[in-house]
Amino acid sequence: MKVFHIPPPALAKHIIPTELDAHLAIANVVTKNMTYAGFYQNKRRRDHWITVDTAAFEGEATTPFELFTAARRVRADEVVLPDVFKEAELTLEASTEALAVSRHHPFTGQFMVVPHGKTFHEYLWCLAELLGLSDQVKCIGIIEEVDELFNMDRALVVDMIHKQFPEFQIHLLGISESLQELYDLSLCKTVRSCDTAKFVVWGLNSIRTSPKRMDKQGTPAYPGRASLGGRMKYFDLETCEREQQQIIRRNILDVTHHLEAM
Repeated sequence: MKVFHIPPPALAKHIIPTELDAHLAIANVVTKNMTYAGFYQNKRRRDHWITVDTAAFEGEATTPFELFTAARRVRADEVVLPDVFKEAELTLEASTEALAVSRHHPFTGQFMVVPHGKTFHEYLWCLAELLGLSDQVKCIGIIEEVDELFNMDRALVVDMIHKQFPEFQIHLLGISESLQELYDLSLCKTVRSCDTAKFVVWGLNSIRTSPKRMDKQGTPAYPGRASLGGRMKYFDLETCEREQQQIIRRNILDVTHHLEAM
């Protein structure tokens, strides 16, 4: 499993190690911030993997036009189709609308779909419908909240979906504050990737994390993006101390090496 780390635009080139070759960019930030767009354009020129996501987690709407404008700007390999939290039919409608718009924005990459539902049965129905929308759908995004919504461990949901749809890749949208997903060998071998800003946020708060430290001391309390202005304001952060940059890079490299060794 690879981790797509989510940095503030002004700090990205200073804190994301050059050896990382897979990334996730937020469409709304790509279209508004040239520094952010330029960072991922440079990565794409080096044949790195780029996924473009909506700003749903950040609490902002992303129009299909904005989504595919961002994808074109960074020459994305993958676009996450829009979803609506807990709403199966609205998610299907939003994804279908985005696909219709994509036909006017030549996009030859693949799509990730994100199922939703108020019950697990509805969630699986939504997933099956989404997977049939296009031959370009190659990946299933699984939200962090499935455990509380359906009273099912996320790893169990991943296992069930993988067994039912083994030909599709799986991506975890966010990881838990306990980072339990990173210690589950079976999960890490099944899942293609996950995305998070946690290792950056810890570092910006001068908090050192590493698998060895977490084994002995537990996961440090996560201060959240609220400690840096909020989920979207986080992307406006322009500076940090050199020591914080070094902590972030060590945090990222430690978890990268940990996953490579699993």
